[in-house]
Amino acid sequence: MLLKSQGYKAQDIADILGTNIQSVYNWVKLIMDELTEQTGKQFSQCTFERFLKVLATPTNACVCD
Repeated sequence: MLLKSQGYKAQDIADILGTNIQSVYNWVKLIMDELTEQTGKQFSQCTFERFLKVLATPTNACVCD
């Protein structure tokens, strides 16, 4: 999902991971379905991509002991 959020195309992700493009699409669909189930809301592809970008954005948060 991080690669997808960074703008990689499904075929590029499949090549990097040594799998096929259908597996990449299946994972994206699985995650979208899980997100829909947990939130009770449908998400457009555009909204999902924005969500992934937010997840992948580094933060300045610090973990304190």
